[in-house]
Amino acid sequence: MYEAIVRDIATKEAKMLDKPLKINITAVFDVPKSYSKKRKKACLEGLEYPTKKPDKDNIEKVVLDGLNPLFKTNKATHKREVVVPGFYQDDKQVVAGFTNKIYGEEPRVIVEVEEL
Repeated sequence: MYEAIVRDIATKEAKMLDKPLKINITAVFDVPKSYSKKRKKACLEGLEYPTKKPDKDNIEKVVLDGLNPLFKTNKATHKREVVVPGFYQDDKQVVAGFTNKIYGEEPRVIVEVEEL
């Protein structure tokens, strides 16, 4: 489900890339409502980080898989066909980058892509 959202947004804005890529991902989480004002302030200042799920590697997987083309296998020819183009040809092109989890006022995922 999330992969489809990533793919939809990414493919509207760019052409398919074919070079090595650096991809930085920042997942921004809401501060839990149960936190005190002091603790919320610390979270928003970057002094505390979200340690809840999803895990860092799961965030990466959703984003990178969502940037891949979506294929289906043609039953007659047994060949894979692109159903929805991707942001790049394959996530093996991603050779560098980082993923951060932080707190913020508005939950979102920020994806920065750089061709190398």
